[in-house]
Amino acid sequence: MYKILITNSEQVEEGVLSGSMTLGRIAPEDNSEHIIIKDRYVSRQQMRLTVCDEGIQVSNIGSAEAKLQSGQVIATGATAIVQVPTTIGLGRTTVKLGMNIELPEGNRNVATISAPIFSSVTETQATVMLSGDTTPEGATIANWLESILSVQQSAAGSPEFYQETADAVVKSIGLDHGMVLLLDKHGWRSAAESSHKAVDDLTFSRSVLQRMQTEARTFYEPVSEMDSPQSLANVDSVVASPVFGSDGEVIGAVYGAREQMDTGSAGITPLEAQVMQLLACSVSAGLARIEREAKVARLRIQFEEFVSPELASELERDPTFLEGQQRFISCLFADLRNFSAISETMGAEGIYTMMRDVMDALTQCVLDSGGAIINYAGDGMAAMWNAPLDQADHAQRACRAALAMQAAMPALNDKWAERAGMPLKVGIGINSGEALVGNAGSRHRIKYGPMGHSVNLASRVEGATKQLGVSILITDSSEELIGDEFLLREVCQVRVVGIKQPATVFELQDLQVAAQWRRNKEVYESALACFCGRQFTECIAMLERVMETTGFIDDRPSLLLSLWAHEGIEGDPEKFDPVYNLDTK
Repeated sequence: MYKILITNSEQVEEGVLSGSMTLGRIAPEDNSEHIIIKDRYVSRQQMRLTVCDEGIQVSNIGSAEAKLQSGQVIATGATAIVQVPTTIGLGRTTVKLGMNIELPEGNRNVATISAPIFSSVTETQATVMLSGDTTPEGATIANWLESILSVQQSAAGSPEFYQETADAVVKSIGLDHGMVLLLDKHGWRSAAESSHKAVDDLTFSRSVLQRMQTEARTFYEPVSEMDSPQSLANVDSVVASPVFGSDGEVIGAVYGAREQMDTGSAGITPLEAQVMQLLACSVSAGLARIEREAKVARLRIQFEEFVSPELASELERDPTFLEGQQRFISCLFADLRNFSAISETMGAEGIYTMMRDVMDALTQCVLDSGGAIINYAGDGMAAMWNAPLDQADHAQRACRAALAMQAAMPALNDKWAERAGMPLKVGIGINSGEALVGNAGSRHRIKYGPMGHSVNLASRVEGATKQLGVSILITDSSEELIGDEFLLREVCQVRVVGIKQPATVFELQDLQVAAQWRRNKEVYESALACFCGRQFTECIAMLERVMETTGFIDDRPSLLLSLWAHEGIEGDPEKFDPVYNLDTK
């Protein structure tokens, strides 16, 4: 028994020669054993091959010449005896004769089924429809489903997960060999193997895998339509179903093979291919689940570095919140005063320990009010509200956090003021406005935060607390949002470095502040109104009376406003500008 392989630009076809066979463009009249050659340069009846004691008799019964591998030409009407393996040229077709001929890579006679749902490939081929006589028994279907469920319940990505899949190919589908193959930069590698009998080394068809990878769908070698099952003896039939990654790329395959054809069965049925595809989809789903869970775990760890656990849970549910978006936020900047002088006093080890305590306390104030940490930078930090989740009271939350920070300072001073050589003080600035918010870091390290004018203004307002001598300043944009929950003193209008538009800033105080401060606030704001109205003398008189009688003598805004009023008296009225220009950040 010999094997025949016909190859040309139109076909790749194999057959088995056990007696006599005709090769040509059409079938012989008696429909005897034949292979049709799809080559217009070959005669209708071109060649007859006959097995004989000496080898194979080759008879040229057509009009074209036949050329042997040795170079010998078999003319029309001539006959030659050849030994295998050998090759014969007919027109533009090559005929290979031998005992065991490998199909060329990429040219196995394979079929396909509907593309799996994991694939993004457009469906271009009709779904295979099964006839009634191919329907399996209920027990068989139940066995298949149990195998698929067993795979799904295994720990995805583990050796057991892959082995369960390979075993299901053999034990449930009934193929002789099952494999789970993974694809990496080095090519295909086996992750698990299973066989119905001991096998030293399982192999796989790279051509079938290549086509499966290229088209992202299942390919299989279908049941042969040859009359004789003996004609397929010892020929492997294979099936390969793609395993997809989360991005839709093929990252592996569930692969099976059937080798023994002498029992009457031949090739892979469409239903078996479909079950293979279900197994592969289970593997894809399992791997996607593991990848998703790992990603969520990584994100949660990163989220909890800058948001509350509750907010982290929301972000875990929908990580798309990290994508860039325009938000109206409230932004807070806080800075430890006299950091350089304290550093010189305490040294590196002491300053790092102290700063950890300070930042822990400030961070907790932000998290307690539902805020998100933007960044830590040296002696300061930044936070925001109303991003990534909606917080209608974002300005109030920012103000509560600022007051909580100031309330935390006495405890920190009890622990650190003596070692620092001075009391610890924090300046805080708050502004509300539009900002572009998103992950400005990388996929390896999240740096979630805002960008834009409103953020820059909040930072500059924090710097203004140093020059104006107050602990907390908020802008008029935030003041308009907070209602009556907080006590505010309008300090002045400022024009900060890098921003032309002036902003009105307010000192923020807790409602529990002393009644005397409230009375002084009212007098100060009246004096400020006089100053803006160029009533400089009245402004000075109000401030002097307050500072002399109420202990407001150390109130820096009052001192500055008095100074500006004196300058107004002495200056050119035409050049008067009520806005305080800050020359440093």
